[in-house]
Amino acid sequence: MASRTYQNFDLLVEATPTGYHARVVNSPTGESPSIDFTLPFDATVLENLLLKLDPGRSGTRRVAQDPQVQAGRDFGGPLFDAVFAGDVALAWGRGQDAAGTAGNGVRLRLRLTDAPALAGLPWELLYDRRANAFIAQSERTPLVRYLDVPQVIRPLSVDGALRLLVVISSPTDLPELDGDAEFARVTSALADRIASGQVVVDRLPTATISALGQWLRSHDVHVLHFVGHGDFDTRQQDGVLYFCDSYGRSSAITSSVLGPFVHDHDPLRLVLLNACRSAHVDNTDPYSGMAQGLVQQDAAAVVAMQFPISDQAAVAFTGDFYGAMADGLPVDQAVTSARKTLNADFGAEWATPILFLRASDGEVFEGIAAPAAPVVVEPVPEPLVPVAPEPATPASPVPEPEPAVGPDPLRGGPPPVGPVEPVQPVQPVVPVGPDHHEGTPSPLIRWLGAAAVGAVALGLVLWLVLRPHNGTPDAHGSSTTTSTTTSTGTGTVTPPPPPPPSHTRASVPGPTVQALQFATPPTIDGTGTEWTGHPAYASNNVIAGGPTSVHATWQLGWDATNYYVFVTVVDANITQTHADEPSQVFNGDAVSFEIGVAEATARTDVLPSGDLHVLMGPTPDGQVVRAINVANGGASLERGEPFTQGHVAALITPDGYTIEAAIPWSRLKVTAAEAGLVLATNLNVSDAVPSGTARGNLAVMESNNPARKTNAASLRYRWGRLQLVGA
Repeated sequence: MASRTYQNFDLLVEATPTGYHARVVNSPTGESPSIDFTLPFDATVLENLLLKLDPGRSGTRRVAQDPQVQAGRDFGGPLFDAVFAGDVALAWGRGQDAAGTAGNGVRLRLRLTDAPALAGLPWELLYDRRANAFIAQSERTPLVRYLDVPQVIRPLSVDGALRLLVVISSPTDLPELDGDAEFARVTSALADRIASGQVVVDRLPTATISALGQWLRSHDVHVLHFVGHGDFDTRQQDGVLYFCDSYGRSSAITSSVLGPFVHDHDPLRLVLLNACRSAHVDNTDPYSGMAQGLVQQDAAAVVAMQFPISDQAAVAFTGDFYGAMADGLPVDQAVTSARKTLNADFGAEWATPILFLRASDGEVFEGIAAPAAPVVVEPVPEPLVPVAPEPATPASPVPEPEPAVGPDPLRGGPPPVGPVEPVQPVQPVVPVGPDHHEGTPSPLIRWLGAAAVGAVALGLVLWLVLRPHNGTPDAHGSSTTTSTTTSTGTGTVTPPPPPPPSHTRASVPGPTVQALQFATPPTIDGTGTEWTGHPAYASNNVIAGGPTSVHATWQLGWDATNYYVFVTVVDANITQTHADEPSQVFNGDAVSFEIGVAEATARTDVLPSGDLHVLMGPTPDGQVVRAINVANGGASLERGEPFTQGHVAALITPDGYTIEAAIPWSRLKVTAAEAGLVLATNLNVSDAVPSGTARGNLAVMESNNPARKTNAASLRYRWGRLQLVGA
């Protein structure tokens, strides 16, 4: 979606002795009508509606038939009819027509400062029943809370990547947050933007207010993203965020404390608060909330939550919102785009995020870098010593650049999305990545490298000319013997050619997961009742497709006979179309894991014959489609066959499904399972397209290992580790 230009439609709401007065103070047509109105609900009806809209925090995903969805219409429809009536309604319609003729949208700016009792209502739910549409769901009509402040905010010229600082606060005396998982969700949602260089994400090492101050003194921050607990302090009449103190306990920070840090950090323009009640205000002071107080302290825009938001909905909103911002969209258009994403999968939560804006328009940043082409750096080879080897000594291994191997839909990796480009010849350059030095070498080092290469080349030429057993290198780097022979006392002997070099890489393993030993085997029924105390591992790194609201949590166990897994998946649409072709079940709703021998080095041309990819996918009636894809002497895990050994059970839950399995070690080619054994593994989850012509095909795949991109052998050395832990 291209960036839009907006004209403002400012609606000022004021309290009167008998109700309220709404006045248009700015519109695309220059009209300024007004209307007197009263709330279309009595106190009891309003309280019941607000209770339905704010039922308390939940970690589960809601469906479109949720009572909250209907409550949104029941609240937003009458409120729209009360305010947008008579001449105000005419001005609103004419304003949209005039702006549309000019190719622009209309930004509805609500000014509620003079009606504090209404400032805490969810105005984002304004619903035009005649158009069957919520105003705030359309990018043509973004809705923002506009706060009048004396200073003028100008867009910040970023001239590079958008820099986010994530603060994850989990005090020891409040309900625990999984900080690592929260940060992984943020970075996973922005993985493509980070890889392209559009976004840089940092995490504050310690969630204290003093650590924040130190960071802001030494780093530029454009966006402050807070994840943690929030509340409204009725005694102080102020919103609070719970940072940590020096002992890890909660420290209630008000906007009057946090605000000066925001005010004095010049690059900071946007604050996003993923905290409960961070947009709550007292009904007598429109600036009493945390978000409103930060706007007073010069934040150009603040996104806060007016209701509790589920973890998965927050992830979906974050990914789309920051992606739209990185694409250069104005902040109000970006929020609206993200609301549409929420509405698709979290119908009850799309109106939870509120945008408070003090800039004259939504352009709070300008000049964010577009995706750049990957930087290519010429490698500086290490000097080689031209020593003539013994005849039977193999040549030294020569590392090769990782080949650009695309996933194969018949193999254990996700199918390619879109057209596949033909494979180009490998050029003598190495892309910047985890296994190569980043940056450009200094002129001195480049000169020394060139000199070393020249010396090596000269030495190799002399060696080839003078060595006793002359040969011609073939296409694989080995030698083809010529008619030159060596005479001995017993006759003429032709030396054998040296073997080809082995193509290996030093292991750089991904995350380590642990399986705890079971003294008594668990009951395989999908309930997971025996898994208390086993650590949980999240598959939340998007490695294909996306964006997604589907995630999996794995728990692992073992005994001498079986490997046990219990997987909890959030996925409201169970879609299974691979029952007749189990080897392809990873292409839709499924969980899967790779498993094999942990190696210090791994070949870059073939997978070990013992490598397996175990696939298990649920059906809507709770059955399991399962298969094991196998290494077949090549660079990927090929089509395997269904497996019937062991026991696997699925259970359909309100927000997804679980899979519990006992798989014999013998089927996994492990001959002796014992405490301390380390294997190679990755833990994955896939989601299918739920409808349309592509129904059942892969929509997204996630892994606990961010390096798990394909089963190509070139990435075998990056597989994670599985450690068996004794009882």
